[in-house]
Amino acid sequence: MHRFLLPGLVTVSASVEWISATDQLSTEGSRIELADGAYDIAPSPPPAPTVRPDVYSSCVWAGPGQTRNQYDYAIKVLNTPNETDCSNCFPNFFAPGQPLAYPYPRSSYHYDLENAHVVPLKSDDVITVPNIEFDVTIDTSPDAGEPVSKTFFYDFKNFETYGPTILYNSIPHSVGVYNFNLVANDFDDIDSKVCQTCLSVTDMYRPNGKRGSCAESSYNHFTNSNICALQPQVTDLVKYRQTANNNPCSDARCDLVTLASMSFSGAQSTQDFSTTIVSDALDTWKTCLSQPLTDDEWTLLKTSVFGKSCEPTFFTCTRSCAYNIQLKEFYTPYSCAPTYNVESNRRTCDGDKNESCAFKQSITATPDDLISTFNVHLKSNPTKVPIAKPVNVFPGTSYKDPSDTSRELHFDIQCDSNDLDFGSFCQKKFQVNVTDLFELQATLNNDAAIQTLLKNRATNAKDIVFWRVKNTESGDWIEISSFTGNTKSPLTFPRFQSNLIFDAYTACGPLGSIKWTIYIHRTELIRIDDWWYSMWSCGAGKCNVQHTDFRLCNFHFDPKCDTFLSMINPTDAQNTIPVDEKGNAYNICEYKDNNGKKQTCSNGCWWWYSKCDQTVDCDSCNERVLQEGNRFAYCGPNGTYTLPQSGDSTDLLAANFLQNAPPAAPAPAPVPAPVVEVRIKWQFHGFQCKWQYTNAIETKTYWLDTTKDAANQKEINRDIALKMQNVDVTQVTAKCNFFFKSLNADPNSAPIVRNRTKTVLIQNCDHPRWNVKHPEDGGRYIKDTCNQVAWYTDLTKRQPAPFEACKGAMVFPDKPDCTTNNAVTTIYAEATNALTCCNSPTSCFTCQNLPGRESIGVCSDSKTKGVYYEGVQSSAVLLDLSQPYSTQVMVVVGMMAFAVAVIAVKRTTRSEEDVEDVYSLVLS
Repeated sequence: MHRFLLPGLVTVSASVEWISATDQLSTEGSRIELADGAYDIAPSPPPAPTVRPDVYSSCVWAGPGQTRNQYDYAIKVLNTPNETDCSNCFPNFFAPGQPLAYPYPRSSYHYDLENAHVVPLKSDDVITVPNIEFDVTIDTSPDAGEPVSKTFFYDFKNFETYGPTILYNSIPHSVGVYNFNLVANDFDDIDSKVCQTCLSVTDMYRPNGKRGSCAESSYNHFTNSNICALQPQVTDLVKYRQTANNNPCSDARCDLVTLASMSFSGAQSTQDFSTTIVSDALDTWKTCLSQPLTDDEWTLLKTSVFGKSCEPTFFTCTRSCAYNIQLKEFYTPYSCAPTYNVESNRRTCDGDKNESCAFKQSITATPDDLISTFNVHLKSNPTKVPIAKPVNVFPGTSYKDPSDTSRELHFDIQCDSNDLDFGSFCQKKFQVNVTDLFELQATLNNDAAIQTLLKNRATNAKDIVFWRVKNTESGDWIEISSFTGNTKSPLTFPRFQSNLIFDAYTACGPLGSIKWTIYIHRTELIRIDDWWYSMWSCGAGKCNVQHTDFRLCNFHFDPKCDTFLSMINPTDAQNTIPVDEKGNAYNICEYKDNNGKKQTCSNGCWWWYSKCDQTVDCDSCNERVLQEGNRFAYCGPNGTYTLPQSGDSTDLLAANFLQNAPPAAPAPAPVPAPVVEVRIKWQFHGFQCKWQYTNAIETKTYWLDTTKDAANQKEINRDIALKMQNVDVTQVTAKCNFFFKSLNADPNSAPIVRNRTKTVLIQNCDHPRWNVKHPEDGGRYIKDTCNQVAWYTDLTKRQPAPFEACKGAMVFPDKPDCTTNNAVTTIYAEATNALTCCNSPTSCFTCQNLPGRESIGVCSDSKTKGVYYEGVQSSAVLLDLSQPYSTQVMVVVGMMAFAVAVIAVKRTTRSEEDVEDVYSLVLS
């Protein structure tokens, strides 16, 4: 600034300089000194330059510790003075005592002591008065935005008075870079050096907060309680972000927010939530572990765990969620440095490395979490029906009823040694599909976590449960189809006891095993022959009772006898087939001699491994077979034999498991079983029997019917008089049906029926004789008087002829014809009371008890007690009903004063057979 004086006056020159606020006091002192000596009058010098050289130092306008006129301010605390929001980030740094206290302009003339010059408010106005001019460049953009420049003009007085405020208010109070250029102008455009400085404001305070636990957490069961137990940690993490502290002058947040998850199958995915607003509750984070199954997880769960070898492959079904939050914010690193590039994008995301929280939560779903219960359930109506009450069928055992509790099944497989695969427990006959017996059950867990997990996926546990089965611990595993519920092939049981072991699996591992014990009960064979023939006693041979027209047979059934009990309980009876020293069973035609040595019967009549009668020819032996069954056999040379046909007594009626065949060698031993086999046994439910003569019709009613007694059979002991016919050898047959029920049979089911026959041959073994004792009757009245009444079948009218049966059980034809087929009907009658015998007007035949067989009466005119026939010279007659099963009875026929000798001799019948005839005359 220059002041111009009139010529002749002293010329005064004023100079301007900048002083900082810290130099204000010394400056004021200098101003006083100027007042004392600044206006000395000197002689007029020679003309001088209009403006003196600017010899003043450049201004110093630098912040603390700065080497340049600049101040880089970093916001590092939560709250700084004047920081209220992002538009008010820093205090007035230009005020006295502040880092950039503004430099006061100093002029040789104290403009601040006068009224202020009026400075135009517009920069484009021409300013001719002293003023302070300053330019400010404002750069608050985060990127390469164009800085904003402004120019301000102030008079000296106001600038010196309000400079800090003027400077402070000339710029926004936000982060940025501000460059100031101040020039003090005097009159005539004399100006000062440019006073320049730079202020940068950068937010260096980063968001921070109070973290919860950042430790990893894992739970071993996928339950709602465990899911809930993990939630607070996630909630705290979200809250950590939401409530983080930050200074008001912060830029937008740019937190690093990621969620990495791993599914049951091990598939991994990462989601970035960094763009979400800070207040976002991140709800999906709270369901990361509990969310419904993903497609890959569902595929995993519903895919069978079994490979080709039926060995399982399963997974550790662990879900994990890795949560990560790093608190960050955007900031622009403003700087006054010369290298600061205003043309690049400077905004960056940054955070305190310690302000982060990352952790992983894991939860493992075990099979028990998915499935609450599983069971191999016995169907209420299985196709293969087990024995309902095993302890009733097998008394004395501790077997349990079939149930899901006992897991024990007993089967009557209807298998005996007549079956070809008896040794393997008829496994070809008894084959079982799993669905024949069982229902494979599983129940989804109703825990809320599992229900959510399987939402819209599985409603039935069978979709995710896989089964396999093996028969016994050493068996091979077989997969059970999830679609059919069966194995590829039916299950078989080649042993008495088997364990069916079921394994249940999920893709997450095994649920466990369930074992069912299966018992296969074969059926005991019942050999009827021994017992059947043991009940008959008809005497050896075929002779009639001496002097009568009938043969006497005794039928004795005793439900307590050993033969019957051995038949019903064969495993309790000893094997009657002997074995040799090598353990081989005897064959037919082999027997033990008196020394216990095995011999072969050759050209003889063989009897049940104990005798070989070589005095009997083939026909006679076959008659024994006919009457006594297949315990007899005629053996040819070297033990060869042909079993004769003997009606249905030799039929193999294997169905329903009763053997009607002659004894055979033992069946092959079954596969060794771990426990003693228990077989199905039988109950005897009675007889139904009829009689039938050859060529005749059988009796119309049963002579024996005990079926009404069912299993409570009573003893029967009955003598039966079988009348001869007018043939050489009468043949009359007892035809019996036997009724058996398996101990496993339904009480309402019909018994099993089997049959046997007993053929009795009757031959008149008496000689024709003269009526020495009764010459007066001449025998005429029998023909003339008895030829009608003796044939009546009505017992109330029937009058037996002399020496015919007249009391007890009687079998007789209804007429004499014995040659025409079916012309005669067989009659069975029981006369409880003695019938009236047929008599002439002069005869006196009465019904008298047959000695030794008092249930049978015979028409006799004997006056001697115990003697029914007196017309012989012998003093005794022997009535013998003995055979291997019979007893002997002596009938005394003469009242002699001397000793009676009983002699057994051989005699030849009309068929020239050699038999032990028990009828022998004892001569006096």
